[in-house]
Amino acid sequence: MKALVRTAWITDLRENPDAQGIGFLDYIDSKGKHRQCCLGRLCRLAVAAGVIPAPELHVREYRYLDDDHSDYGKVTGERFHQACALPRKVAEWAGLPPGADDIKLDSDEDGSLLASEANDEAGMTFAEIADLAERNVPVTE
Repeated sequence: MKALVRTAWITDLRENPDAQGIGFLDYIDSKGKHRQCCLGRLCRLAVAAGVIPAPELHVREYRYLDDDHSDYGKVTGERFHQACALPRKVAEWAGLPPGADDIKLDSDEDGSLLASEANDEAGMTFAEIADLAERNVPVTE
């Protein structure tokens, strides 16, 4: 992951603990509060950096611009449909490996853990995810 993006993401996670949600990149919860998962916070940074446009609200979930594919996997354009995984342009901007739509967090306990799993399944806080990212996500440039 690019050093500047990694630092900004880790800082953002630590500074916005009350924004944490699960299941979607970005959404409005049942109480009307705007929530994001840890990957959604990275998407918000990408929007602020001008990498992608702001997401579109579809009922209660925000959808980010991402590649649209044919039934055969060929990229046919772009549309606002990504609600759960990192859009390609965000992953590229962040310096993730080609084809990545999540961030691998190597945990000391069990080998490997994806950021989305840490957020949604393991119930880790943004601060805990930031700590893992700081220790284990390699800097590529």
